[in-house]
Amino acid sequence: MKNAVLVTFEQDDVKSVLVYQNEDGSVEGMEITQDLRPRAYEYKVDVVNLSYDYDDLSVYFVRDSETIETAEYTLTDLDFVEEQSTTLPEDFYEINIVYEADNGTQTLIYQSETLDISGGSNFTFVLTPDSTSTLGHRLTLLE
Repeated sequence: MKNAVLVTFEQDDVKSVLVYQNEDGSVEGMEITQDLRPRAYEYKVDVVNLSYDYDDLSVYFVRDSETIETAEYTLTDLDFVEEQSTTLPEDFYEINIVYEADNGTQTLIYQSETLDISGGSNFTFVLTPDSTSTLGHRLTLLE
Protein backbone atom coordinates (compact mmCIF):
# COMPACT_ATOMS: atom_id res chain seq x y z
CA MET A 1 0.00 0.00 0.00
CA LYS A 2 1.44 3.33 -1.04
CA ASN A 3 -0.14 5.46 1.69
CA ALA A 4 -0.97 4.25 5.17
CA VAL A 5 -4.43 5.08 6.47
CA LEU A 6 -4.68 5.81 10.17
CA VAL A 7 -8.16 5.18 11.54
CA THR A 8 -9.11 6.45 14.98
CA PHE A 9 -12.29 5.51 16.79
CA GLU A 10 -14.24 7.48 19.35
CA GLN A 11 -16.60 5.56 21.59
CA ASP A 12 -19.61 4.26 19.59
CA ASP A 13 -18.03 5.16 16.21
CA VAL A 14 -18.76 2.90 13.27
CA LYS A 15 -16.26 3.31 10.46
CA SER A 16 -15.32 1.49 7.28
CA VAL A 17 -11.98 1.54 5.51
CA LEU A 18 -12.27 1.42 1.74
CA VAL A 19 -9.21 0.26 -0.19
CA TYR A 20 -9.11 1.32 -3.84
CA GLN A 21 -6.79 1.54 -6.82
CA ASN A 22 -5.82 4.83 -8.45
CA GLU A 23 -5.50 5.28 -12.20
CA ASP A 24 -1.71 4.82 -11.91
CA GLY A 25 -2.25 1.44 -10.23
CA SER A 26 -1.24 2.53 -6.74
CA VAL A 27 -3.40 1.29 -3.87
CA GLU A 28 -4.72 3.72 -1.27
CA GLY A 29 -7.39 3.80 1.38
CA MET A 30 -10.03 6.12 2.76
CA GLU A 31 -12.09 6.06 5.92
CA ILE A 32 -15.81 6.72 6.07
CA THR A 33 -17.93 7.09 9.18
CA GLN A 34 -21.29 5.36 9.12
CA ASP A 35 -24.36 6.63 10.94
CA LEU A 36 -26.27 3.63 12.28
CA ARG A 37 -28.83 5.54 14.32
CA PRO A 38 -32.30 4.14 13.68
CA ARG A 39 -34.67 6.31 11.68
CA ALA A 40 -38.41 6.00 11.23
CA TYR A 41 -39.43 7.68 7.96
CA GLU A 42 -36.30 9.13 6.36
CA TYR A 43 -32.82 7.76 5.85
CA LYS A 44 -29.34 9.16 5.40
CA VAL A 45 -27.87 7.86 2.14
CA ASP A 46 -24.13 8.18 1.48
CA VAL A 47 -22.53 7.60 -1.93
CA VAL A 48 -18.76 7.19 -2.37
CA ASN A 49 -17.11 7.42 -5.81
CA LEU A 50 -14.15 5.05 -6.15
CA SER A 51 -14.16 5.09 -9.96
CA TYR A 52 -11.07 7.02 -11.08
CA ASP A 53 -12.48 7.25 -14.62
CA TYR A 54 -15.04 9.88 -13.65
CA ASP A 55 -15.30 13.13 -11.70
CA ASP A 56 -18.31 15.43 -11.37
CA LEU A 57 -20.86 12.61 -11.35
CA SER A 58 -24.55 13.19 -10.77
CA VAL A 59 -26.50 10.65 -8.72
CA TYR A 60 -30.26 10.55 -9.22
CA PHE A 61 -32.62 8.81 -6.80
CA VAL A 62 -35.61 8.19 -9.07
CA ARG A 63 -39.02 7.14 -7.74
CA ASP A 64 -41.65 5.36 -9.88
CA SER A 65 -43.39 8.60 -10.85
CA GLU A 66 -40.14 10.40 -11.77
CA THR A 67 -37.47 10.49 -14.47
CA ILE A 68 -33.84 11.55 -14.17
CA GLU A 69 -34.90 15.04 -15.27
CA THR A 70 -37.65 15.28 -12.64
CA ALA A 71 -35.98 13.41 -9.74
CA GLU A 72 -36.43 15.38 -6.53
CA TYR A 73 -33.38 13.87 -4.81
CA THR A 74 -29.96 14.19 -6.43
CA LEU A 75 -26.28 14.52 -5.62
CA THR A 76 -24.07 16.54 -7.97
CA ASP A 77 -20.36 16.99 -8.65
CA LEU A 78 -19.36 13.72 -6.96
CA ASP A 79 -15.61 13.42 -7.56
CA PHE A 80 -13.24 10.46 -7.32
CA VAL A 81 -12.56 9.49 -3.66
CA GLU A 82 -15.38 11.74 -2.46
CA GLU A 83 -18.39 10.94 -0.29
CA GLN A 84 -21.67 12.87 -0.48
CA SER A 85 -24.87 12.45 1.51
CA THR A 86 -28.55 13.19 1.22
CA THR A 87 -31.66 12.31 3.20
CA LEU A 88 -34.38 10.30 1.46
CA PRO A 89 -37.92 9.66 2.65
CA GLU A 90 -38.97 6.02 2.86
CA ASP A 91 -39.85 4.86 -0.65
CA PHE A 92 -38.69 2.76 -3.61
CA TYR A 93 -35.89 4.27 -5.70
CA GLU A 94 -33.84 3.46 -8.76
CA ILE A 95 -30.31 4.88 -8.51
CA ASN A 96 -28.93 6.33 -11.74
CA ILE A 97 -25.37 7.66 -11.94
CA VAL A 98 -24.56 9.94 -14.87
CA TYR A 99 -21.38 11.57 -16.15
CA GLU A 100 -21.74 14.77 -18.17
CA ALA A 101 -18.81 15.68 -20.44
CA ASP A 102 -17.74 19.28 -21.01
CA ASN A 103 -19.63 19.29 -24.33
CA GLY A 104 -22.89 18.36 -22.54
CA THR A 105 -22.97 14.71 -23.59
CA GLN A 106 -24.40 12.55 -20.80
CA THR A 107 -23.27 8.97 -20.17
CA LEU A 108 -25.17 6.60 -17.89
CA ILE A 109 -22.48 4.70 -15.97
CA TYR A 110 -24.71 2.88 -13.46
CA GLN A 111 -28.41 2.04 -13.10
CA SER A 112 -29.78 -0.01 -10.23
CA GLU A 113 -32.80 -2.20 -9.90
CA THR A 114 -35.56 -0.67 -7.77
CA LEU A 115 -34.37 -0.47 -4.15
CA ASP A 116 -36.49 -0.29 -1.01
CA ILE A 117 -35.10 2.57 1.10
CA SER A 118 -36.63 1.67 4.45
CA GLY A 119 -36.02 -0.58 7.41
CA GLY A 120 -34.77 1.63 10.21
CA SER A 121 -31.15 1.98 9.11
CA ASN A 122 -29.10 4.29 6.92
CA PHE A 123 -27.42 3.34 3.63
CA THR A 124 -23.86 3.67 2.30
CA PHE A 125 -23.21 2.87 -1.37
CA VAL A 126 -19.77 2.62 -3.02
CA LEU A 127 -19.32 3.03 -6.79
CA THR A 128 -16.44 1.00 -8.27
CA PRO A 129 -15.35 -0.03 -11.76
CA ASP A 130 -16.57 -3.49 -12.79
CA SER A 131 -15.66 -4.76 -16.24
CA THR A 132 -18.19 -7.60 -15.91
CA SER A 133 -21.23 -5.33 -15.52
CA THR A 134 -23.22 -3.97 -18.45
CA LEU A 135 -22.33 -0.30 -17.85
CA GLY A 136 -18.84 -0.95 -16.46
CA HIS A 137 -19.56 -0.09 -12.82
CA ARG A 138 -21.09 -1.60 -9.72
CA LEU A 139 -22.71 0.05 -6.71
CA THR A 140 -22.14 -1.89 -3.50
CA LEU A 141 -24.23 -1.43 -0.36
CA LEU A 142 -22.09 -1.54 2.78
CA GLU A 143 -23.81 -3.39 5.59
